Amino acid sequence: MSNQSKTISPGEKNTLLDMFLSTMPTSTQAQQKTRFASVTANFEFALFVPMQAAEQLAGEAMQKGFTVWVNIDDNSAFLYGAGIVGKEAFTPVMNWIRNSAKPGQKINVGIHNIGEPMKLIVVEV
Repeated sequence: MSNQSKTISPGEKNTLLDMFLSTMPTSTQAQQKTRFASVTANFEFALFVPMQAAEQLAGEAMQKGFTVWVNIDDNSAFLYGAGIVGKEAFTPVMNWIRNSAKPGQKINVGIHNIGEPMKLIVVEV
């Protein structure tokens, strides 16, 4: 993974943000697209987390430098984050994400390098 990064542009069809927002109400789409429009990132993640841990995990993600979105409904808690992850931090961040995921769920990670399409990594836990 290079240290290059780019602005995550909501509306690009190759971001995790757009993949997940496509199933949300129009008002949620507009709100989150505005929030993330100026976020510079080379790393996105999206996963379902235990409901009782969602706020704590969002806080941990923000401490790691991610801009986050948490969507909690009656049945689930979804955590999305975008930010810069250097080569040396990739393994610790991936381990943190794996440990945060709700058992039996998939983790989606998008790696962005300038001039390249998003590399999508899907991990089952």
